[in-house]
Amino acid sequence: MPANQSPHKPNEPVAWLAIDIAEPARLAEVFGVHAAVQALADLGDAVDGLIAQRAVRTFLQPLVRMSDRRVIGYEALSRGPQGSPLEQPDMLFNAAALGGKTVEMELLCARLALERTADRLPAGCLLTLKLGPEALAVALDELPLRGRCNVWLELTEHLPLDQAESLASNTTRLRAQGIGLVLDDTGCGFADMNAVRLLRPEIVKLCITVIRNVDRGPPSDTDISAIVLRLRQLGHHVLAEGVETEAQDAALLSLGVELAQGWLYGRPRPVDAVLAS
Repeated sequence: MPANQSPHKPNEPVAWLAIDIAEPARLAEVFGVHAAVQALADLGDAVDGLIAQRAVRTFLQPLVRMSDRRVIGYEALSRGPQGSPLEQPDMLFNAAALGGKTVEMELLCARLALERTADRLPAGCLLTLKLGPEALAVALDELPLRGRCNVWLELTEHLPLDQAESLASNTTRLRAQGIGLVLDDTGCGFADMNAVRLLRPEIVKLCITVIRNVDRGPPSDTDISAIVLRLRQLGHHVLAEGVETEAQDAALLSLGVELAQGWLYGRPRPVDAVLAS
């Protein structure tokens, strides 16, 4: 057997690649160079086909006001075709990244969420869409956002200071059109607060690591309280993401967190199921 081949004979290259999708070098080591290269090509074809066919499903997860658990909006989430190797979002977006299609995939997911919720959300109900910095920079030109003042864009990556500065003009343009900003995963580092000051998001999401420690008592609750207080003093609404237990809910409420999202309040469901109920 040639040294660059492997005894493994995967029947569906995309399926087995999804097992270790972020490590193509490891795939070549385990399955052989030729098999890995072919699987990467097949994966690229699968992503291209999915984008061309707009075969992404839209799910919604509720955002709630903590004081009374009233639903004030939804975050739009995306899934690949049901039962496929790219069904789960981590596989879907990792596959897109490997093929250099991250921005294209993010914009497709956002566009489909906008189309599928147009004129269907309850009055006053917010819709948030996840975008990385490159997609956010072109969102106003690429997405059907005009007239959608109920839509806020969620920036999904930690930003170096210079990148946050370059995005500030884009967020100003979006805000002029009534499109707000949500900053994700804040509270895990000093750079986060610099991004908050530069981008002035309407909502700041606390880092999920913060949420997991919230009901463990001091010093965690003292640190979280200081973060929440500082953010509120700067004029931002604070949202806790990934809340799963009543203990976390009670602790966050006592620390002044206003908004929340997580399985405790509702799991993501297909857009039609949510808006038909």
